[in-house]
Amino acid sequence: MGGATATTAPNEEGATTGLGSGGQWGSASLLVAESFSIDAWQRVHLHDVCDGIVVRALPARRRLCACAKVWALPPGKHQARLLLVEPDGGLLAAGTPSAVQPDRDRSSCTVLTAFSAVQFRSAGRHEVALEVDGQTVATIPLEVAVQADGEGPGSAV
Repeated sequence: MGGATATTAPNEEGATTGLGSGGQWGSASLLVAESFSIDAWQRVHLHDVCDGIVVRALPARRRLCACAKVWALPPGKHQARLLLVEPDGGLLAAGTPSAVQPDRDRSSCTVLTAFSAVQFRSAGRHEVALEVDGQTVATIPLEVAVQADGEGPGSAV
């Protein structure tokens, strides 16, 4: 994924947040959803938030979006992007790096990426990772499972 690896520790949901070099990072929250919308006040609304997906067969194409809220970001401009990582650590998809700058009031920023037609080739624990200035500062698991014949409706596609 490039860049230095941040010091990380898993939270209760299995996500990790990086402290960065010299403890410069505060914290970050990551969410994955089926879709999103942005209202007139520029607020992001995630729809069908999930921590995993079920597919009928592999390979499978899915549309997903990922959203990260980063707090205590050092002052100044930064480059941020969200990545989808395969169980073996390979890069599945990468969002376009975008310039972010923390809000004056809260020292925070939001990073949003829509991944269209991502092709999942394997089941297992994938990850969504947030990179800021080339450093991974947070990850969250995304489980991909294959629906067995006769299982309930779920979100299989």
